[in-house]
Amino acid sequence: MGSPLTSSSELYSSAQEPPCLNTVFRTLASADIPGLPPGGGLHSKATVIAEAYSKLRETPEE
Repeated sequence: MGSPLTSSSELYSSAQEPPCLNTVFRTLASADIPGLPPGGGLHSKATVIAEAYSKLRETPEE
């Protein structure tokens, strides 16, 4: 499996409809992501991930 960012980007671009935020979190949770803080992990980045997801959904497709 590639990097979590690549996997999430592929998931987003390959879907006919954008994946829901829960699907994005499940994809990221199943990946080994170096550098996440101990004890907080993905949950500590949930706000940042949700904001990035919202911005990505707002971007018009070219």
